[in-house]
Amino acid sequence: PLNLTRDHMGGEYFHPFTPEMHVNFKKGGLQWYEACSFQIYYGYRCCAQFAVTFHYVQPPLMRRLYALLHNHCPLIVENQGG
Repeated sequence: PLNLTRDHMGGEYFHPFTPEMHVNFKKGGLQWYEACSFQIYYGYRCCAQFAVTFHYVQPPLMRRLYALLHNHCPLIVENQGG
């Protein structure tokens, strides 16, 4: 069932793009994605509070997301080499 991939507010757990792309997604932006998706929510409402996956996340962003999600922001150190 479709409701297994969403939280109680309709936010999705699984995302085919980066967090930025989902939050900034505008209606009509990707016709194939809209055609293949069921009831898209735009802006911050697109993502479940406890989202499981995002695709195309590069290592620096992954470290930043981990730090934000686990309250380690002051401790984050990013490798400038990638």
